[in-house]
Amino acid sequence: MAFEARARAWDSPDLGAGREFARKVRTLGGNYQLLQLAPWVLSRQNPIRFEFISHKLLRLVVPFALMFVFAASAFLPGLFYRWALFLQAVFYGLSVLAALRLGRGPLGRAANAASTFVMLNTAAVVALANFVVGRKTEWGR
Repeated sequence: MAFEARARAWDSPDLGAGREFARKVRTLGGNYQLLQLAPWVLSRQNPIRFEFISHKLLRLVVPFALMFVFAASAFLPGLFYRWALFLQAVFYGLSVLAALRLGRGPLGRAANAASTFVMLNTAAVVALANFVVGRKTEWGR
């Protein structure tokens, strides 16, 4: 490894929601491609198998788990499930507020966090759909 003291790097923190979404779809799709091209990453011989599964693969499962929890909360009887459904609806409603740019102050910050969460999980679903149909996304300027 080499250190270059004159090296400089920069990043634009906010390139817009569309570009951020495309970036997440591309990077999450890369996880599926990695599994296809290097299935050995799941083997016991991989010294970072736990990290790979917990940090890369479980992230891909989260949107489907969230859909399951939402549906289960809607169909299961009992006060606990009604409250769970209500709280989930409020959370997803917050993300709509952010998309419509209606939230201000603390509500706006909560709405932005909810929107980011929903966007990241939607990107995971789109990445899977792209992988299943064979659509490859590439980085571009």
